[in-house]
Amino acid sequence: MTITNRHKAKLSKQAEMQRLLSRREKGLQALDSPLRKVGANARARLRNRRIPDIRKYRPPRSALHAGRRQKGISRAFIAHDGPIDTKTAVEWAYPDAKPPYRWRYWNVKLSLRRLGCVPLRRLGGSARPWLWAPPATPDATPDERCGQNATIAMR
Repeated sequence: MTITNRHKAKLSKQAEMQRLLSRREKGLQALDSPLRKVGANARARLRNRRIPDIRKYRPPRSALHAGRRQKGISRAFIAHDGPIDTKTAVEWAYPDAKPPYRWRYWNVKLSLRRLGCVPLRRLGGSARPWLWAPPATPDATPDERCGQNATIAMR
């Protein structure tokens, strides 16, 4: 059961003034006290605990063919036996993902470049995806690298 303002006991003028002054006093004390620096103290506590920073020992990027995206892209080149477009690479790198977000295309493009894939040309269509050639082995010719349709793809 709630009590409305009409049924609350009214304070005397002196009690109201004391309540108002005590609230103002708390507000002024809060203004005079220095602000707490939560973030800086938290970082100092972590530094003082002597926890090693894992970022010092980590490589700047994943090893070649070790990441999930890189494995998916390598499998796409094997399955298609030749050049693939960016959309196909995204579908193989993110097989369970439904909406094609822009960041997925960006990550796949980075992975394709890290693998050593070569962008051949832009395809037609609304989004104009890139056509990518598989990474070259040192002794491969351009025809072997790009599959049977290398001459068609280069035009």
